[in-house]
Amino acid sequence: MKKSIQMFATVLVMSGMFFTSCKGPTEKEVPTEAEMVESKEVLEEENKMIQQDIDAYRASLNERIVANEKSIQDLKERIAIQRSDNREAYEKKIEELNAKNENLKMRMNDFQSDSKEEWESFKSELDRDMEELGNALKDFTTKN
Repeated sequence: MKKSIQMFATVLVMSGMFFTSCKGPTEKEVPTEAEMVESKEVLEEENKMIQQDIDAYRASLNERIVANEKSIQDLKERIAIQRSDNREAYEKKIEELNAKNENLKMRMNDFQSDSKEEWESFKSELDRDMEELGNALKDFTTKN
């Protein structure tokens, strides 16, 4: 009898602790107005920082695009004065490189996002594509 009373008391205490530690659906925490304002300010600050990063990246990318355009123009001038059986193939390749350069410029100008993850993904992809274009321009000049 003594064991059953102890067991009952233990189960009663354990279940009491379990039920008092759980919050019911009506007891959920609702953010206060001050917390909502603070989170909105944090979000606005983060968006502002992302936009500053985008603007700085755009400026540096535009410099690289202008340098690529100059390289492409130099290649066009060199091909124009050369006597070569492959001139048409070279001109076609130069136009492909120019199209890639313009595509990169257009993609950067059209990019819109407030998400840091999307921006980082887009930036790494654009960096990779810009690096490939730069390597293609270097390879083109070394082949000639």
